Order: sequence, then C-alpha cells, then structure tokens
Amino acid sequence: MIAALGAVTIGCGGTTCPEGTVDMEGRCVSPDDASTHDAGPAEDVGALDAFGGMGADAPLPDAFMPMGTDAGALPDVFVEPLDAYAPPDACTPSTFYVDGDGDGHGDPATTVLGCVMPAGAVTLADDCDDDAMAVYPGATETCDGIDQDCDTRLDEGAGTIASFYPDADGDGHGALGGSAVMACAAPPGRAALADDCDDAANTVYPGATELCNGGDEDCDAASDEGIQRLLRAPHEIVAPGGVTFDVTYAVPVMDGYAIVYQSSGGVFVRRVRRDGTSVGPISMIAGASALGPTLTATSPTRVVVLYSRNVSGITYSALGVTVDFATTPPTVGSEVTIAAATNTIGPQGSVIEGRLIVTWITSSTALGRSYALDLTDAGTATTLFPFSARHIGFVAGEGASWIAYDGRRPATTQADCYAQRVTVSPLAVDTEVTTLGDGSGECSMYLASTGLGRAQAMLVYGGGARFESAALAFTTTARVTRRATVTLPMPLGFALPGVSGSSAGFDFAFSTAPGTPAALGQWIATSASGTTAPPMSYGGSAAIASFGLARTSSQHGAIAYEATPTGGSTHALYLQEIGCE
Repeated sequence: MIAALGAVTIGCGGTTCPEGTVDMEGRCVSPDDASTHDAGPAEDVGALDAFGGMGADAPLPDAFMPMGTDAGALPDVFVEPLDAYAPPDACTPSTFYVDGDGDGHGDPATTVLGCVMPAGAVTLADDCDDDAMAVYPGATETCDGIDQDCDTRLDEGAGTIASFYPDADGDGHGALGGSAVMACAAPPGRAALADDCDDAANTVYPGATELCNGGDEDCDAASDEGIQRLLRAPHEIVAPGGVTFDVTYAVPVMDGYAIVYQSSGGVFVRRVRRDGTSVGPISMIAGASALGPTLTATSPTRVVVLYSRNVSGITYSALGVTVDFATTPPTVGSEVTIAAATNTIGPQGSVIEGRLIVTWITSSTALGRSYALDLTDAGTATTLFPFSARHIGFVAGEGASWIAYDGRRPATTQADCYAQRVTVSPLAVDTEVTTLGDGSGECSMYLASTGLGRAQAMLVYGGGARFESAALAFTTTARVTRRATVTLPMPLGFALPGVSGSSAGFDFAFSTAPGTPAALGQWIATSASGTTAPPMSYGGSAAIASFGLARTSSQHGAIAYEATPTGGSTHALYLQEIGCE
C-alpha cells in the first residue's frame, strides 16, 4: 500500500524507488527535495516511523496541516499545549465551615473542601446557632433566655440570675414541683413561681378567685371557700309547738338531710330534701322519757340515733336505734342498750375506721367511757379516760387514729383540750396525751374532721370570752399546725356552737341570749389568712335554742335550728341551706 504525503511518497515495504524519485539514504524523494533536505542523523529517523519513515524536517501530510498553512511550519496547537490539557498545580485541600449568618463563625456540622476558602465559609467551627448573627463565642449576653456566647449558660452577666419553672397555662404561676432553669428573665413558657396546683388551667393558681364548682381555684386545698352564704329563706320543718328545747342534730343522707329532734311526745327523725320538703313519714324513735338525742350517719342511707333515758330518779341508761332510709317508710331497728350504769348521759357517736364509736359520761363516777357499737351487739364498755370528758371526737389520721376531747385531768385544776392516739379493735387509748389548748383557762373544744388526718377545732376559753381556731394535723403525732383568734361580734350565750367540717372548710354557728340574732360563720382550715368569713345572721330576731350543721358537699350544706318566732312562745324547727351556687 502506498500513501501520498504532500510531495512525499512513502513506500510501504520495498527497496526500489518509484519512477520519478531517487533513493536518498534509504528514502525515495523527488530530485528537487533531494538537494534541499538532509535526512539528519539516523536516530531522528526512528521518531517518525509512524509516518512512513519521514525525517524530522519532512513536511506534515496534508491531513495534519490546516488549509493554507506553510508545510515547513507546524501550527501552534502542535507547538505549545492547550491550557485545557495543562496539568493542575499540586495542592492539599483544606476544610472550611459554612457561615450561614455571616458572623465569622462557622457551623461545625456543615463543611466544604477547597484549596482556597470559598465565599460564605470560614475557618472557625464554633458557632452554636448559625442562624443568629448575634450568637457566637465571645458575643455579649443579653437577658433574654438565650445563650449568646455559646458557653451553655443563659444570660450570665446580663442581670440577676433566678429560677424559672414550667408555666404551661400561662397564668404566671409555674407548676408545683416543676424543674427549674436559671436565667435573669423568664424564658418563654416559664414563671418565677412554682406554686400552681393545676398547671393545665389558667384560672387555677394561688390567689385566684374561687368559683362555686367544687374545685380548688386558689390552691389552698379547700373548695368553694370564701363564697359560702345563706341560701334562700328558711324552711319550716316542724310548726311552732311541735319541738321542745334540746339539742338538734342534722346529718347528710341521700339527697338531703336526716334531722333528729325532741318533742313532748318523744324523739323523732325526719328525712328532708335540700329544698326543705320532707320525704316519707316521720319516724318515732323513743317515748317521752328519752333525753338528749344525737344523730350519726353510718352510710349514705343509715343513721344511728343515740339518747339517754331516765330510769328512775337520777338514774339514766344510754341506748341506740338504727334507722335506714333506703326503704319507705324507713326501717327502724330495735333499741340497743349501750350502758345501764347510773347517770350514763350524753351518748354521741363517731365513725372511725369503719366502726361506730359511742362515747358517754358516767357522771356518778366521773369516768368518761367509750364503746364500739356494731349496731347489733352492745358488748362490754371500755374505759377511755380516768376523768370526765366531753365533746369527744375521733379523727382518722395517717398511720394512727386519734381521739380529741376536752376534760379535766386528775393532776390539773382546770379543764383543757387534749388528743390521744386510739386503736379501734380492741378499743384502747395510748397513755401519751397531747395538749391542744393553751392551759390558760377552761377549754371547750368542738371538733370537725376536714380530711384524712386533719381536723379543725373551735376552742372556747373562759365561758365564751375568747374563741380560737386550731388546724390539727394527725400523723403518728398530733400537731396544731396553726391557731388563729376568731373575732365574733358578740360573746357566746347559753347555746353551744354547732360545727361541721368538710373539704370546703369548717362551719360554726353560735347564738346569744334569747331574743338576739344568731350567727353562722365559716373558718377555712387551710386558709392562708387565718381569719373567718364575716358571720351571717340567720333566724331574724327569733330566739335560737339549739342548732346543728351538716354538709352534703363543698357546695351545699344546711343549718337546722330550733327557734321561737317573734312574738311567739313555742319553738319551731327550721332548715336553712348554706353554701354557694
């Protein structure tokens, strides 16, 4: 095969030159070229073997020469390499960090590699918030709950550091027991106080206004306090002439109250709805010889009526009868003799640890005696105290049960108010005595339980010249957690206070001499102020002879009282609702 290269023809594998050419040192050239071209050294020939053995000075074939190019000169492209084919300079890439907010501090989590620092990148990798230009190491802290200088602390050096607590409902009071963060100002969703008892309700916090809803808006562990009042006009339960002077008791049952009262014909019990209407017939419990009836609720439908009976002369026995309002007419049980000793008077009941404890005074021997009654079997009486006691009440404590009373201890010359631990089965009283009074004078105590392990007591000193209220806590020891003087508008008269405790607080009622208005007040056991709500007058100008208090809930209760209407001469029985709506 023979290829034509310009004027140069290269043979492919022969020793004889074609016609019109001459052999020049092993090459076939035209006569003209033979005189002007020197084949050069032999070692140059090998470099062009690929082009058919042309010498170094041989012109390039047309296929390698652009049109119009002198065959004796190579194009630039074959003289100097193009830039695109130039080898890159040698470099070791560096790591840079993206600086998204332009504060000169990069995000350590976002990197780029390069021989030179790209735009938008820096060499520092210490920004803790690459979206905020004011946040970087060394930045000035401001009091805003943000860590400007990236040292994991908030607002240091920007103001007074304080604790702030979770405030989910935004009422300015943090969750009680919530975890704190330290800052010089409240971060979003936090408050400086940790006293909110319900951080999901912005109407509930210390100092909030109480609503009549059974809830505790002001976080004082009581419900509906401060908004209690007399509701509606009194309901006449027994017309004038149908009631004789004695103590009146009322207890909650079903949708209303059970009331015990005494008339010339004996002792009677009535069930009364909250609106004052009676339900079913009146139940007679005992005849005219029964005295001083008291009433104790043992279930939502059942009550126990306790009373004394004059046997002969000054001899009295203590008895009890159960009444169940689950049936119509109510089921009245058989009379049970609790004690037949001489002068066993004033029986009263308390339910403690599911048992009914009956207490009474045996005045002839100056012994206060107590008994556990199971409603069917009287059993044997147990002596509680070696001295006379009255106004006895029981409290179910936390880890122990307690009995509180007022009485005269043998070693003292004056009566005081006391508490002792008690076991129910078998019934026994611990020897250790806790004094609840102040020892300054004769103390009478009216006790009402306000919750597990807590009670409120009205302490009356000096025949009514001074009243005091005591909040009592009973765990394994009895403690008077607070005592506050109760200011009443008039001294106590001959009628004793009536008391009732509930989760709403502590109600009390008192009256003075016949013909003057009686008053009803409420003292809240857990109130921070330790004062009473203003007493409310009830009964008009009627002479109040006796009264009892009861509650069906924190929103509703009632006061039952005997009174002589203005201008009258006989007693009537009334029920007036108390509470809020």
